[in-house]
Amino acid sequence: MAEAVTLLDAARAMIYTTARAVDAGIHDKQIRRLVSESKKFVTESRQKAVHNAMQVMGGIGYTNIYPVERIFRGPAPCIHLTGTNEVITRSLPMSGQGVLER
Repeated sequence: MAEAVTLLDAARAMIYTTARAVDAGIHDKQIRRLVSESKKFVTESRQKAVHNAMQVMGGIGYTNIYPVERIFRGPAPCIHLTGTNEVITRSLPMSGQGVLER
């Protein structure tokens, strides 16, 4: 559970940092990179946290008795509609450096 809470806090902090960068009007290329990094980190963190919850639940986690099963299969279409993390990973090194540098 501690790992899930840590991942959730880190993902939330990354989203807030991205939102602050957008509000501050940072260059579009840097914003795209930060948004891509955030999307990749948040979706991977979510997958890890839900996977750990499924491991804790055991076999009953795969039934519809508890909401973990719905959460486990829920956002997959959203992940694919916004671009897979593999594509984002390939594009990140090319999108510039120093997102938060002044």
